[in-house]
Amino acid sequence: MYLTLKEKMNKILENGVGIIQEHRELILAKWKEKLSELQKRQNIAAQQLETAMGFFSEMLFSKRGDIEELFKDIQEKWRKNSDLVPSNQIIFIFTLLENAAHEAIKSNIGDSFQKHQAVQYLFSKIHEAIFTKSDDEKFDMNNFLEQLVTSRQLPIHWIAELTKSEDGFYVEKMYGQINRLSQTIGSNIKADTIFTLSESLLELMPEEPEKKKQIFPIPWEEKILLFCTKETESQVIPFVMHSLQMFHTDEKALKKIKQKQLWKDAIILFNEWIMRSKTLNQAFENITSGFVNYLPFERCALFAYSSTDQSGFGLYGYQLNNEEIKNINENIDGLPPF
Repeated sequence: MYLTLKEKMNKILENGVGIIQEHRELILAKWKEKLSELQKRQNIAAQQLETAMGFFSEMLFSKRGDIEELFKDIQEKWRKNSDLVPSNQIIFIFTLLENAAHEAIKSNIGDSFQKHQAVQYLFSKIHEAIFTKSDDEKFDMNNFLEQLVTSRQLPIHWIAELTKSEDGFYVEKMYGQINRLSQTIGSNIKADTIFTLSESLLELMPEEPEKKKQIFPIPWEEKILLFCTKETESQVIPFVMHSLQMFHTDEKALKKIKQKQLWKDAIILFNEWIMRSKTLNQAFENITSGFVNYLPFERCALFAYSSTDQSGFGLYGYQLNNEEIKNINENIDGLPPF
């Protein structure tokens, strides 16, 4: 099955989490050993180390599904914990926990490079998530809509995020300070059409006779956004569309940056894998397996070129019949250009 670069890197992270969970008792014992050493020396970092141990025990040792949800959870809960404010001491504690984890699993898996690399990559991405301010918050759709509805430049009372289902439309989320609406969302407001749903929402609004409220929909990706305002559509829609377009442009730029970072991560891991080669044949094997393990390829074959007789011959194949690859010896002139 073909995997994208993102899926390949997530798979490495999932392997890292799996190794951590598999060696839970060994890692906990090693962490407690480090804590005991600091407590005996009455080191001021002991209390924060104990807090960090509890945090990572909760985050990493429990069964989880989606790796991206795990990182989001780690980032949110770390920043909410007042005892884990970023500092040189916290960075020291984080490094101490990572090194202790490697020590613990080494006693069981030895020098298995790929397993240690998966754990190292996992901790590096966790470090990045908790110590680096992420642009994800700035380009989060929820935050963006909340800013729109609270902005004084736009007279928007509330925004409803709709999702289409088999039996019509329903309100997934509301943005704005409307208490009656917020309380009713729990009952899952549904309607066959957007017009009927809009009427239902207006009925829940407190009456303000001085000016009638307007509701207009704007399709956005797989959802529909309902905007409630006292102004006319011609006054509000151009500003809203411009804001959404700017958000979309910035979001695309962020995705490109993330893709570049993924390639950088993959190349670093790939290079580490190749650099461990001790012989030429091992280098051939590591190069071909590296393309498959770290980059979005399903199989790989490595060939050499002889300028003497202008021929190409097989050196090694991964996820292919290696003997058949080594038996290939073709004149370069006879190969198609593409």
